[in-house]
Amino acid sequence: MIIFDFLKINDDNKTVKKPDFIEFSKQTVRFGDSIYQLKNVTGFAVGAISKKPIPCFAVILFALTGLLICYIISQLNPENFDPYSYNLINWLFIIGIGLIGLAIIITISHFLQVQRYGFTLYLNSGQIKHFISADQKFLSKIVSSLYKLLEGSVDGVTVNWQDKSVTIHGDMQGIVSMGEGTTIN
Repeated sequence: MIIFDFLKINDDNKTVKKPDFIEFSKQTVRFGDSIYQLKNVTGFAVGAISKKPIPCFAVILFALTGLLICYIISQLNPENFDPYSYNLINWLFIIGIGLIGLAIIITISHFLQVQRYGFTLYLNSGQIKHFISADQKFLSKIVSSLYKLLEGSVDGVTVNWQDKSVTIHGDMQGIVSMGEGTTIN
């Protein structure tokens, strides 16, 4: 896994967060140790989170280096070597094949990445905060509750990622209908 961590491409604007709670009020958004003013949030959405990009430069470099090593070894005349040189040639050939194999493994691992979904928070600064959850209904509850907050019909929303619940804070009038795991204070 160290080689994959070394080759990954960092995108400073996108961050995946795993908070216990996200609290939205009429003025602020708080999760973990971060607090943002709600007016600095440009939007939020539920959808697919982009996969990690393939490190094209590393794949091409490994594949071409491996092919070059294997090609050079295949062009050598074995009659010009003493028995001790065969060991070195075999190791170089194994290294060349290993580099080609590494390029193939990196490429295959890119295409085998699982598509993730989550709640996305867009900030004025261009930062994007992703909150991962496999529960699509839970993510939809978050967006519908935040819509009510932005419309001014509720005072706050607390999202609990541990038990997958959405709590709406404020004075309610009329009919309230919510799904499982949702409380109204």
